[in-house]
Amino acid sequence: MSILFSAYEVGSVRSIYPILDLCDKSNISFCYTNIGFFKNNYNNDWDLFPVFKTQTECEIKELLLKKRITSFIFSVNIKDTTALKIARVAKKLGITTIHILDYWNGYISRMSVDNKETFYPDYYIVPDDLARSRAISEGIPLEIILVLGQPAFEDSVERYKLNKLTPKDNFLISKGLKLSGKLILFVSEPVYMDFGESKDDNQHYKGYTEFDVIPLVKKNLLKYNNIETCILPHPRESESKLRDLWYKDNTCNNCAIVSNIRGRDLLPFVDGVIGMASTLLYESWLMDIPVLSVQPGLIPENLRMLQKRKGVTFVDNKNNSNQIISKWLENICSNGNDIHRDHLVKERSFLHKNSANAILKLINREG
Repeated sequence: MSILFSAYEVGSVRSIYPILDLCDKSNISFCYTNIGFFKNNYNNDWDLFPVFKTQTECEIKELLLKKRITSFIFSVNIKDTTALKIARVAKKLGITTIHILDYWNGYISRMSVDNKETFYPDYYIVPDDLARSRAISEGIPLEIILVLGQPAFEDSVERYKLNKLTPKDNFLISKGLKLSGKLILFVSEPVYMDFGESKDDNQHYKGYTEFDVIPLVKKNLLKYNNIETCILPHPRESESKLRDLWYKDNTCNNCAIVSNIRGRDLLPFVDGVIGMASTLLYESWLMDIPVLSVQPGLIPENLRMLQKRKGVTFVDNKNNSNQIISKWLENICSNGNDIHRDHLVKERSFLHKNSANAILKLINREG
C-alpha cells in the first residue's frame, strides 16, 4: 500500500496534513505534492510526487504506476486544479480516490474547478451531518459521503491548552498593543481577490468583500476605548493592503497587525473573535469563544454554517449590521472571561477528535 496526498490552499493542506503525519508515525508508505501552502510552510523530508503545469495525463499515469499508488487523498478548494487533475487519472487506474472537505461550502463546485465534467471520488469525507446534508442537496451522491470529522480540528483542544501555557503578552505588546482592556481577534480574508466584487465579476461573488466588512467593523470598534484588536492577515493576503485598509484616516489607534503567528495560538488570550467565513471562526466556536461573523449582503447559502450555532452572532443584513455589531461588542465589554467551558468544548469537538485515524482506517480497508 502506498498513498498519495495532494492539496494547495491553506485550509485544504491543513485538513490532510494530520493524515500524512499519522502515516509517517505509522511507517506507512506515502508521498505528496509539494505545492501551494505545503511548499511554503512545511519542510519535511517526505517522498515527493513531482507535478508541473504542463504535465500530461500520460505523465501523471506513469508516475502513479511507478510509485505504486493505491490510494489518493486530496482536498480541492478554490482555484488550483492539480489535485483534481491527478484524481481523474487515478480513478481511471482503479486507484481509490478520497476527497477531504475542509469547510462547509462549494461541495459540488470543488469537483469541477478545472471546468470539466463533475468528478465523483470513491469517498467524499465531510466534517459533520450539516455538511452531509448540504453536500447531498448540491448533488454529491449519498453513497459516497462519509461523516468522519475534519482532521485539522482534531488537536484543537490540546493546542488550546498548550498555547494557554505560553502567554503571548510580549508578542502582542511588541506589535503595539497595551493589553489594558478587552482583546479582540479579527480574522481577515482576501474575499475580493477570490470572489470578486459583483456577480458580473465572479459567479461565486459572496455579496460582500473585505472592503465592505472592515470599515463596518472598524466604525463600531472606534466606539470602545477599552477594546484592542489584533488583526490576523490571511496567508495569501497582502499585508500592506490590509494595513492601508485598517489604518486609513488614522482611525486605528487600538489595533495592530499580527502576522507570523497562527490564529489558533492566540485564542486562549482573546475575549472574542470577529471575521467573515474563516475556518478559524469555527475553531473559535469549538473552543467556546464568542464569535461574530460579519457577512453583510451574503448571497451563498452554504456560508451560513455558523449562523445558528450557540455562541455565534451572525450579520448578513446591511441594514441592521451596525446595531448587531455594537451589541456584540457591548457584551464583550460587560462579560468576564467566562469562556472555554469544558463541557461545551468536549461536546463540540468530539466528532473531530480521531478524524485522521478514522480516515486512515478507511484507506487501510480500501488499500
